[in-house]
Amino acid sequence: MANCLLLAVLVAGFSGITAQVLIIRELLVSFYGGELTLGLILANWVISVAAGALAFGKLIELIKHKIRFLIIIQAAFSLFLLNSIYFARSFKSLLGIPFGETLGLAHIFFVSLFLIFPIASLSGGLFSLNCGILSDQLKNKAAAVSRVYSLEAIGAIAGGIVLTCIFLPLFNTFQIILLVFTVTLFVSIFLYRYIKSRLAGLIIFSFTLITVLFYLGLGHINKASLSRQWDKGKLIDYQNSIYGNVAVTEENKQTTFFYNGYPIVVVPYPDISFIEEFANYPLLFHDDPKTILILGGGAGGLINETLKHRIFNITYLEIDPLIIKMLGKHPSDLTNSELSDKRVKLLNQDSVNFIKTTSSNYDVILIGTSNPSELLTNRLLTKEFFSSAKKRLNKGGILAFWLPGSPEYLSKELKNINGTILNGSRVFTNVRVIPGDYNIILASDTEKILNLTPENIEKRIEGRGIKSRLLIPDYLVYKLGESRQRWFRQAMAGATTKINQDFKPISVFESILLWNKKFSPLFGKMFKYAGSLNLLKLILLVIFLAGIVYILTKITRMCLKLSIGYSIFTTGFFGMMANLLLTFSFQVIYGYLYYVIGLLLSIFMSGIAFGSIFMMLNLSRIRDGLKVYLRLELSMIIYLLLLGRAVLFINENAQTAFPLFLVLFFISGALTGIQFPLACKIFLNGKDSAANTAGTLYFADLSGGWLAGIFGGVVFLPVLGLLNTCYLVAILKVSSLFLVTLLGKLKLDK
Repeated sequence: MANCLLLAVLVAGFSGITAQVLIIRELLVSFYGGELTLGLILANWVISVAAGALAFGKLIELIKHKIRFLIIIQAAFSLFLLNSIYFARSFKSLLGIPFGETLGLAHIFFVSLFLIFPIASLSGGLFSLNCGILSDQLKNKAAAVSRVYSLEAIGAIAGGIVLTCIFLPLFNTFQIILLVFTVTLFVSIFLYRYIKSRLAGLIIFSFTLITVLFYLGLGHINKASLSRQWDKGKLIDYQNSIYGNVAVTEENKQTTFFYNGYPIVVVPYPDISFIEEFANYPLLFHDDPKTILILGGGAGGLINETLKHRIFNITYLEIDPLIIKMLGKHPSDLTNSELSDKRVKLLNQDSVNFIKTTSSNYDVILIGTSNPSELLTNRLLTKEFFSSAKKRLNKGGILAFWLPGSPEYLSKELKNINGTILNGSRVFTNVRVIPGDYNIILASDTEKILNLTPENIEKRIEGRGIKSRLLIPDYLVYKLGESRQRWFRQAMAGATTKINQDFKPISVFESILLWNKKFSPLFGKMFKYAGSLNLLKLILLVIFLAGIVYILTKITRMCLKLSIGYSIFTTGFFGMMANLLLTFSFQVIYGYLYYVIGLLLSIFMSGIAFGSIFMMLNLSRIRDGLKVYLRLELSMIIYLLLLGRAVLFINENAQTAFPLFLVLFFISGALTGIQFPLACKIFLNGKDSAANTAGTLYFADLSGGWLAGIFGGVVFLPVLGLLNTCYLVAILKVSSLFLVTLLGKLKLDK
């Protein structure tokens, strides 16, 4: 019986990580790929798991037939997973949210919570339920809790590896869910052998029938969910790659290619006005452009417009090979002519890595995917990237990119989005902005880009034989004249002096503020204040929080339990923040988070498993548990002080230091997991049940993780930056170390 229960725990971990990754991937597409929203999604996951663990921990002693109840919860978990994935794709259609509309943080928070809570709360409930059942079998409370904690982590490791290496490359989302159904069904059958309950048999029979019906209707369910998700026109193709999701729709003889929810190519009628301006201005401001580098967004018009100039060659980089594959699968005259031209050299490489490692130089570099709202593209708009790109320009070379703008009025948020990136572009001696609906920025070390007049550009158009419907003399005077330059300088008055950086992506935060001003005004005001936070203010907040806990210990006379509970809360905060910092840093450095997020979470979970198993095996040998506990607190503080520097080292040695990234994920998990079993041993006494103790501490652990998820991604990383965020979490752990040291030895607990 015990072995069958252990198998159920492993499957719970396996299914939990699978559900988490599948939901994250689907929501990132529905939320248009904003990686910083990952923190909110994970926050809602952990608080839902915490709520389930706490509720089941309180109720477990009232449940008479625990194994039968376990079978019911396992079946419910699978069914809710199916529903959650379906609604993750279709919630916009069901809620009447227009296709393509960006969501504010309030929508993201509540939609993700609604979708996640049923499945994640059951996952947390399974933890407490398994702890209660196993403690009855082993007659050892602390050992039961530690074993469940460890085995769930091992199941999560296996789930993440199998999901990343086998399931995602071979199966679609609903096929993977069917596999979860099947595995859960087999475990339920094994459990049924030991209880022979008629109700349990009926449940298993019903679950078997549902699984068979799901199998028979698999294709229809997948197609129906995608049709609801992409209700703009007819969905003709949908595929995932290691970098993201590509969907192709067709409406009124117009084909649109979406990447992570954003339209990137529209054929055969692209946005001609934008393409003509963005392609031609940089080349016209250059004396004699011959070699061009286009970083993303080239297909669908930009390359075609650039080829009108008498150039020698274009090097076109697209990070995701799937984009080019889909363009070939659904061809148009425009994209075919662009990609087949002998002057165009197509490379499927990461732009950041290419700029750092190539020995080639160019006359003009065009950043075609200038989207500061997500880390994948924001990394091309940082001070560090501009410094690298500057080295790849020939004498007189020009770097060009575009930012969101307005021809009439720049809001505070638009000012700051442009300001943070323009401040970083000052690594160039001269920067010229051509304002409009999209602000086109030209950066160079040559003064000519500042001195050229509309008349000069008109002569170059005539001399080079460029045919354009838009760039006529009157329009050039309007766009390039001194009056527009003066207007832009005045409009940018009061913009921020902050600089967008690799590990302090403040422009992403400003983009979040812009979203929320439009779609979530209340959240917008709250996060606008968050933008003024600094390390000192947050340290004072930590001191205040620790003071509240200290006062509560005096009032309740529960010094040891409250201080340990607070410590586990800060450890949960540490675990989530370390995970988020490493996850976002991975995206900044390597750019393919969408694919490996399951693997990275698994490595983190493997660290948790190692730490918890190691502690579990050594619990009986520990005489002074409090002393060991304090050493673990100190270890986390030291690790946090080193973590940021380690990430910066990896960034400088991205190709060779990749294994160090995995080691950091593992260590972060190990430090998170090793403390929980020891806390259970210290916390437990004769009056507490294993399930209640596990639920209470698990709730504290995951509540800390929830708070870190809410603020870690959308506030701490972009506003404080990598290093200051590490220092903040270190200060938080110092506060818990201080309280446990001060109060832990007092014998005042009731």
